[in-house]
Amino acid sequence: EYFMDALNINKSLISLELGSFDRDKVEDKLTQNKKIRFKEMLNGNRKAEWNRSRVMFVGKGRAGKTATVRSLLGKAFQETTSSTMGAEISETTGGGGMYAKSWNEVRRIRDHAAEFAARMMVTRSRFAPVNDTEPGSNKDQQEQTSIPSFQKESTSDLVGNRVRNESNSGENHVIREYDEKLLVNAKGQSHSIALSLWDFGGQEVFHSMHHIFLTNSGVYVHVFDVRALDSVEEREMALSNFDFWMRSIKLHSPNSPVVLVGTFSGDSNYKKKRDAQERVNNLIKELLETMGMDQVVNNRERKLTYFPIDNKEQIGIKSLQTAIEKEAIRDLSNLGVSIRWMVFLDNILRYKKSSKYLHMTLVRKCAEEAGIQSLNEIDVALKLFHERGMLTHLTTTENLRNIIVIQPQWLMDGLGQVIRDQNHHSFDMEKVVSVGLEKDAQRMFSKGIASRDLLEFVWQYNEIPFFVDLMKSTMLLSEWSFNGEQNFLIPSLLQTCYEGSVSGIKCNFDFSGTFLPNGLFARLICLCVENSSLHIQKGGMLPMPRLYKNYAVLDFEQGLRLRLLEEKSAHKISLILDSDKNASKALYILVSMLRKVNEDAMGTGLTWATYVQDPQNSKMIPLEEARMKMLKPWFHVKDLLGSAEKTKYLDLASFLESFSVIDLKP
Repeated sequence: EYFMDALNINKSLISLELGSFDRDKVEDKLTQNKKIRFKEMLNGNRKAEWNRSRVMFVGKGRAGKTATVRSLLGKAFQETTSSTMGAEISETTGGGGMYAKSWNEVRRIRDHAAEFAARMMVTRSRFAPVNDTEPGSNKDQQEQTSIPSFQKESTSDLVGNRVRNESNSGENHVIREYDEKLLVNAKGQSHSIALSLWDFGGQEVFHSMHHIFLTNSGVYVHVFDVRALDSVEEREMALSNFDFWMRSIKLHSPNSPVVLVGTFSGDSNYKKKRDAQERVNNLIKELLETMGMDQVVNNRERKLTYFPIDNKEQIGIKSLQTAIEKEAIRDLSNLGVSIRWMVFLDNILRYKKSSKYLHMTLVRKCAEEAGIQSLNEIDVALKLFHERGMLTHLTTTENLRNIIVIQPQWLMDGLGQVIRDQNHHSFDMEKVVSVGLEKDAQRMFSKGIASRDLLEFVWQYNEIPFFVDLMKSTMLLSEWSFNGEQNFLIPSLLQTCYEGSVSGIKCNFDFSGTFLPNGLFARLICLCVENSSLHIQKGGMLPMPRLYKNYAVLDFEQGLRLRLLEEKSAHKISLILDSDKNASKALYILVSMLRKVNEDAMGTGLTWATYVQDPQNSKMIPLEEARMKMLKPWFHVKDLLGSAEKTKYLDLASFLESFSVIDLKP
């Protein structure tokens, strides 16, 4: 009797080893306590670690990224797999170290709030209550926006084991099922971690697209073919690809852990080579030292800088799995979130069956239902959900901020329908021919120019406005309004390289101090062509641009012809002018566009040095030195970006602003 009275007071007791007590009576009371405790967790202000991370698999095409993901998920090896188009996203749960089973792919829709509450019931949090330390809000805001509390009620109000979260108006917004399995799973997975696996296509055509999806947190897995690094014939190209991906990771995420994975380590010819593993390891160490990159995870077990694996022979998979899990968990060590963020996430994802994306107005309603009213807190929560791979929320422009994609795989598939490698991902030409679009498809792959009819064919009619506007906002696509056409340019599809000489007065943008990423030059072309097309749409007359993968001749406006040349080996982009007329304006245009691309697509991580040519002696001198000398024709006022120049080039500023304000409203 006294013990039962104690259970009525101590609601935190949910598990007990019984001796001679009335087992059924005590078990019933413990079950009631669990329900009450579960309700308190859903409506409390505790914080806990959200055991979720994002793992990004990058590397050269055909290096074995998809096979590696399959091995980690416990799937059988396939001799032939289709090359990844854009990216493939999968969900899994890992944890348990070397003795854990393979990761299992998760396809069901999860109740994040219920699972989070159950895990808080069986674990002890080291975080302070949310009222004091919630990211993105202050204490006063939290007192206004905490999840509405339950009224005093008996356990009989938990009808059908359902816990209801009620707003101040009494309207039911969230229903949570209490299930004993929640606690059982929470106990069994207290040290597990949910992982969102992003397998990025490695072909060069996809690189410009990847920049908008690589995040500043999570774990990067760089997959490379060890055979290529150890081959005298292939080594130079292999090292170049390796360097590119490492610098791309450093550009977007300078502090995230990077796990290096060498595939085909069980290849019979490779294994026969004496000291091959040591040679590959030394090559990698030398390259990393040159780059000054210290975020690589060492393979302590093998005393290597990388993890040698073989997907066919299933060599090294368990060690790789353990390494990824450890780094993912370490990445979360200082992050604590509240239950209301999980309710917010569930409120958003409940639309997943009926919608591909949501507008911010609806997302804010989802937040209000979870007790979140602070706009800043909403932004911080969405950033976390994006970085953890739950949704895609791009924020570089106002209109991108207003769109939240809740089916990221749908977005990647849609972009991959037009940004694709013809050699690996060609269209079904029988279907294309049957609808009369054969020439349209050929032109898109050869010239990068897509007709609206072709886009309607690959995207379906109802999704055209969304994808066109999204690709414009991310500088992957521009209008093409020349010679009376109303088509679209996709610069990343340009294939032909210009091999002739180019002469004229020059300005060089030198990226050799860091690197020149793929996709930068294509975005400059995109901005220039969009401006020219707008000029034509307003009644202007401009000739059709001449475009190559590495070279462009175009008229930005009447009287201002720009020639742009990309030299990848020298990490340099050059602006070449036929005459010194409007040189200062041309320089301003390129500087402004480079800054926009850096901020909107490269995470502001790019740096470059600018040199202008002295017409008197043809020498290239640093921009600041030219500014101090007031070197003509580049400078006519004291400060290139001073108020006089800003007024003079107001049209450019308006254009760049308008390029970011694409109508994505329903």
